[in-house]
Amino acid sequence: MTEAINDIHAFRFGALDETGMSAADRNPLWFTSSAQTDETCRARFGRLVERDGALRW
Repeated sequence: MTEAINDIHAFRFGALDETGMSAADRNPLWFTSSAQTDETCRARFGRLVERDGALRW
């Protein structure tokens, strides 16, 4: 499970800077809704949601 958490963290935040802030290229993931981002999340992490039963897509 730790590997999955690290993968999600890296996807959402990228490399953190010295103050612990995420890379600027990650801002669209946080502030822009996109069908492409949704599909990328489903493709990369949907198995975790299905496995853990957190929600249905």
